[in-house]
Amino acid sequence: MKFTVDCKEFVKELELISLKGKYATTSGFRNSQLSNCVDIRVDERVTLINADSATVVSKVVDADIETKGQAIIEIGSLIKYLKKMPTATITVEDVVRITSGTRRATMPIVVVHPDISIISMLTESKHVFNWEKPVTFGRKGAEYSTAIQLSAEALSTAISSCEVVAY
Repeated sequence: MKFTVDCKEFVKELELISLKGKYATTSGFRNSQLSNCVDIRVDERVTLINADSATVVSKVVDADIETKGQAIIEIGSLIKYLKKMPTATITVEDVVRITSGTRRATMPIVVVHPDISIISMLTESKHVFNWEKPVTFGRKGAEYSTAIQLSAEALSTAISSCEVVAY
């Protein structure tokens, strides 16, 4: 897999899909995020996917695509390297190679996303949303009581307006 991105925009998208914020726990609130791994899927477009046991976030980003593929990469390390570059070519083979002019970085691939099961449930689903019927998943057709579609911009604005997220 190989693609080129504007680093400033790509870092912004990576930070967005990590959903960092304050989360309610049994002992109060704590700063957290969905997962520190991103599932990057490149075909006709570059899609970033992140999840925890209850939430999946997917975002399509602008990129110049050279070859298709899929990889799971640690978000924190990727952001650390990309913040120092204006544009970067990301190549994933046995490892992740990031190049920008004379700058180069190499980092490992994550073997499996911590919540790959919920990502797979969403990405392998052939379900087409029909707002007149309840959304279901699985063989037994378990109903989800709520399903929403928001633009990333609307979600980001809503989150930044809240004191507590994911209560």
